[in-house]
Amino acid sequence: MLKKLPKISLIACAAVSVIVVVMFFLGLGNPDAEFQSPNTGEFLTNSTYTDLFLWWAYILFGIAFVVTILFTIISFGKLFAESPKRAIRVLVVLVVFALIFVVSWSVGSGDRLEIIGYEGTDNEGFWARFSDMIIFTAYTLFCVAFVALFGSMLYSKIKK
Repeated sequence: MLKKLPKISLIACAAVSVIVVVMFFLGLGNPDAEFQSPNTGEFLTNSTYTDLFLWWAYILFGIAFVVTILFTIISFGKLFAESPKRAIRVLVVLVVFALIFVVSWSVGSGDRLEIIGYEGTDNEGFWARFSDMIIFTAYTLFCVAFVALFGSMLYSKIKK
């Protein structure tokens, strides 16, 4: 049964995801959630199932996060038991990633963003800083991947 559990949970998550996506895209508009388009001035409605769609995305993200952390800890424990030196290298990489997130967070700004047609408060404070952190981290990791790609190509040319 334990061997079949990942397959069953994958099928269940995929089925629920398909149902939620179909409900979101085929759902009728909610007349109570009308807003005026800043570009055209016409009144638009939000899908009735927008909240369901977002909450399902949050749930899937949470599950993926917890499973990733859990498997990372388990694999680190196994690696530490087999080869402590290699485990320390992995730990250094994790610390560097954490450092990238901390630096990205500290560089980010919590100032309010002026977004046309948006009157909420989710574009200031914690969420503005969190968005900046994600963007700066993505830039940093892209640059690291770019340098690693060309560095490995250069290393292989020099080694020949």
